[in-house]
Amino acid sequence: MAVQKLTVFLILAAITLCFAQDDPFEPSIFAISGDIDSHNDAKPITLHDLTEEQALFAVINFGPSISGADDEDTGPVPSPPPTEKPTVPPPPPTEKPTVPPPPPTEKPTVPPLPPTEKPTVPPPPPTEKPTVPESITTTPKTSKPKVREFEFVGCYANHHGTETALDDIPRSHPEMTVVDCYFFCTLRFANYFGIFDATKCYCGFTINTTQVVQDRCRLTCPGNPLEVCGGSSAISIYVLPKPKVVSRPEDPVGCYFASDSSTLGGPKLSSSDMTQSVCASECAKYLTKYFGLMTKDSQGSCHCGNEIPSGEQNKYDMSFCQYKCPGVRFNMEVCGSDMFMLVFKLNIQS
Repeated sequence: MAVQKLTVFLILAAITLCFAQDDPFEPSIFAISGDIDSHNDAKPITLHDLTEEQALFAVINFGPSISGADDEDTGPVPSPPPTEKPTVPPPPPTEKPTVPPPPPTEKPTVPPLPPTEKPTVPPPPPTEKPTVPESITTTPKTSKPKVREFEFVGCYANHHGTETALDDIPRSHPEMTVVDCYFFCTLRFANYFGIFDATKCYCGFTINTTQVVQDRCRLTCPGNPLEVCGGSSAISIYVLPKPKVVSRPEDPVGCYFASDSSTLGGPKLSSSDMTQSVCASECAKYLTKYFGLMTKDSQGSCHCGNEIPSGEQNKYDMSFCQYKCPGVRFNMEVCGSDMFMLVFKLNIQS
């Protein structure tokens, strides 16, 4: 209602201003009151100065915008009282039945076993390499040792550079064995070979010094501790077997391509002094049917065997086997090549 009265008041104020500017003889709202003779003497009209008839007259003549000025003030519509949900008392809490916990289960107490002591075994005594005592001779009591067709002759005095038992220049090797020296001297067609000071191999045709007690030759070979390789002032001498009589090799069987899988399959020997005769004599010891030669980097190799692998399909022209034998000085004897083997048939005279 207060807002409507304020609106009517503002409208009447606007009408008053309009009448003040109009012709004085026009009818105006000032005449409605009956108390005002002229609008020039009019006083400001407030909302409380109008009667209901005057307010109605103003609304009819000056616009519909104030038609709701006299509506009754109905006041705010009271909101309905809130609907309260029926209060349902909560169900009483359900208590779980209290079950007493089971008594703790105690593990049966087992008395600990007494500590087991491992039986004390005394450690074995350290194994020492057997030392050949000076009183034990290395010469067999009944017969001379025979190893791979060579025989032990005895222990002989030897002084390197001044008094040597064998004539040939020695060959040294840090892993010397009796067998190594044997193969080396076989290629030189010597009658004897001997090992001095454990690492030096001598070859020769005669023995130049006197025999001494065997105790002076008691150094073990570095390449085989079961063998004896002379002493510091004595040499262990062996005799080489007499070579079988081998006739001069006939014309070769052929020139064959050689690889790891296509050699003759028997014993093999390498030497920088290799010749056809040396290889024939070596293979005669094994009574093989064939011997073959190859040469690579001034080193010859001799191969012994009874069959030629792959046969004719590996056979090539003889021009592939024309390397000079490394043990030949004055002729053009050939010993195969680095990839091809020159094969001969072995002829042994009875």
